[in-house]
Amino acid sequence: MRTRHILVAAIIASTSMVACSNLQQGIRRETVGSVRARGNESFSRGDLDAALRAFREVAERHPESAQARYDIGRTLMAMNDPIGASEEFMIAHRRQPWVGEYTDGLAEALFVSDRKDVLFELLRREASQNEIARDYLRLGHYAARDGAMEEAIDAFESAAALAGPKDAAAHIELADLYRTLGQTNMEVKELRHVLYAEPGNQDAHARLRELNEVPGPSFAIEPDNG
Repeated sequence: MRTRHILVAAIIASTSMVACSNLQQGIRRETVGSVRARGNESFSRGDLDAALRAFREVAERHPESAQARYDIGRTLMAMNDPIGASEEFMIAHRRQPWVGEYTDGLAEALFVSDRKDVLFELLRREASQNEIARDYLRLGHYAARDGAMEEAIDAFESAAALAGPKDAAAHIELADLYRTLGQTNMEVKELRHVLYAEPGNQDAHARLRELNEVPGPSFAIEPDNG
């Protein structure tokens, strides 16, 4: 009888060990990609705590991942922690400075947390070093939000020059800025540049009509970005 009890106990222990081993193997089988997908799903349904846990797990398992740091940052932003978010975005940006999404996240976190000295040092340096329209657009956007209108205009004009006459983005920004400043003539001029780049831009047509202009076929003008 005692031998039978010992045998049964051994079988139970062995079964438990196998079950535990299988469970551990099941946990190990969850890939980094599936953990991130779980974080994204939690983020999309508003469960930010669960999202943060998942993204931090990705960062622990994949320490060199810039994407993981960005995911942590965007979650912290959603949790109203821009200072913590800026630290994560900064790591992502330093690892992959060419990814505009990471720079955008960092810029917004710095602006919201009122670290504008760091923000504008970053944006001016990147714009001057990279000489890319996107970087000047970003600088102009935040300069305008900060009330530095002259710097914003200069940045948008630099973006327009770099992008070329068939890119409307900087001219749209300038038209919006001049509307804010009440400079109707300059707003009209920029909207005419928009139509040169995008003849079918319905928003530009509507705005011009609001300003009592008739945007006919010859109304568009090529910008002089020289």
